Amino acid sequence: MNNCSGIDSQAYRDEWYSPRLGALYAVMGVVFQAIEIPCIIVMTDKDLWINSCYKVMFIVGVLDICTLWVNAVVPSIYMFIPLSIDCHPIAMQILSCLMCQLFWNAYCFMAVVLIMNRCVFLESPSKWHERLFANGRVWVWAAAALAYGCMFVAVYASPYGTIQFHSGIGTFIWPSTDVVSTFSSIPTYFRPVVAP
Repeated sequence: MNNCSGIDSQAYRDEWYSPRLGALYAVMGVVFQAIEIPCIIVMTDKDLWINSCYKVMFIVGVLDICTLWVNAVVPSIYMFIPLSIDCHPIAMQILSCLMCQLFWNAYCFMAVVLIMNRCVFLESPSKWHERLFANGRVWVWAAAALAYGCMFVAVYASPYGTIQFHSGIGTFIWPSTDVVSTFSSIPTYFRPVVAP
């Protein structure tokens, strides 16, 4: 049952409404995407595209743009509306579970594939590199990355692993505790450095 009572109250707006932080998220997301898109376009050049590392970097770039979209631009909209976890659980679930987990984990997987691609090429450019990355096998790695991201979607979409976006502070929280504290999320061995 969604608890949307008091969504027009000032207390609700104070907790969930954050237009300045939303504007910062939107500007940074759009600027970073505008910088990255030309780089991705250059990687599709015919002379570069024959090398498998540029195909992997292209996939990493596309996943990075998708990640920027769901971690910067979409949350900025949520900060302007404002959306509450209690009133809009489906929208929050889509943002935090489906989109963020899918793109971020697929991006991380492909970053490891890029490292592996370069290390294998340096070690044995003809033998293992061709077995792992030649003849369109890069797209098999991309499919594996999406499958890896979907695995995390399944975990976070379950009732046991859900995190949700808090539009008032611009970060993800665990809804079962309803505790929003940046300081409590810092490991104890870092706390003397952060807050003496």
